[in-house]
Amino acid sequence: MSFSKRLKQCLSTIALDSHGPFSNLAELKTHPAHLAVFINYLLSIDSPNSLFFYVITDAFQSAQGSPKDFRRWAFEIFTTFVIPNSPLVIPNSDQSIIQPIDKILATTSEQICEADVEILKRVFVPGRQRAVADINEHMANFRQKRQLGKRFSQL
Repeated sequence: MSFSKRLKQCLSTIALDSHGPFSNLAELKTHPAHLAVFINYLLSIDSPNSLFFYVITDAFQSAQGSPKDFRRWAFEIFTTFVIPNSPLVIPNSDQSIIQPIDKILATTSEQICEADVEILKRVFVPGRQRAVADINEHMANFRQKRQLGKRFSQL
């Protein structure tokens, strides 16, 4: 079965008056197929950067590893999503988000210790809050378009 057929089937199984997993982000995260539908929607209308940032930082916060690994992962997230002109920059990324991350990343890999892991896990929280606001706005638009009966090909 093609992706578009699965997509239509998925959308038709959810009653239009009920938003199902599209009601909120926490619910959406637990339904991979619905998350894929929402990502497809974001790719067709705008940028999925906020959602990708949210999902990756969610995994980052629950990951296990050495302090050096966490520093490396934080650097990758920072350079991919947070700094201006990065490939997948999140909306509203400003100095209040950038500076705390930059400060902890300035610690050399030889200086980083176990205590820094918890700091690294929390350093993306302000960016995540802004990403969630952006995702919620996109989800509201998605729900509205679903209720209007528009199909992805009409977007």
